[in-house]
Amino acid sequence: MKAQTQAIPRFAVVLVVVLVVTGLAFATYNRPLVLASGPGKNSLEEASQGFVEAFAAKDPTRISSYYASGVIAMYPLDSVPTVGYDINYQRWVQAFQIMESHPITSDTVVTANSKDVGYSFGRFCGLGIQGIGDLCGRYVATWKWTESGWKITLLSAHVHEDVLPSDVTGQ
Repeated sequence: MKAQTQAIPRFAVVLVVVLVVTGLAFATYNRPLVLASGPGKNSLEEASQGFVEAFAAKDPTRISSYYASGVIAMYPLDSVPTVGYDINYQRWVQAFQIMESHPITSDTVVTANSKDVGYSFGRFCGLGIQGIGDLCGRYVATWKWTESGWKITLLSAHVHEDVLPSDVTGQ
């Protein structure tokens, strides 16, 4: 009888330990999915399309609304990156004073399996830039999901001679 009485508490302890370990393992395994449950690909596609539309509207405020506070942007005519929301906003205010338009496309949007980061790339064309003419190329933007939606953390745009204004404007 004594051996049987000790077996029950031992069995109960083992059962509790197994359940706790299983519960912790399950919680740890599913934690990244819960924490990074962001909006996913469709929403990043919508944000990227909104970015395109902001350029079509020539609206520095809307363009900058897609930037994270510490955004780093590398623009075609610059030898150093432009860092921070405010400075990048001012760049677009000045840019639209010296160019007719700046259409962009969003050709590819990719969201990580974690659903909280992604990237997009496309083509751009600064049209009618004073003293330069047209300047076209490709860009890539890395995006991060934040409490206020998708934000661009890094933007890199470079001139590519094989990109023509008609590639971007569709005309």
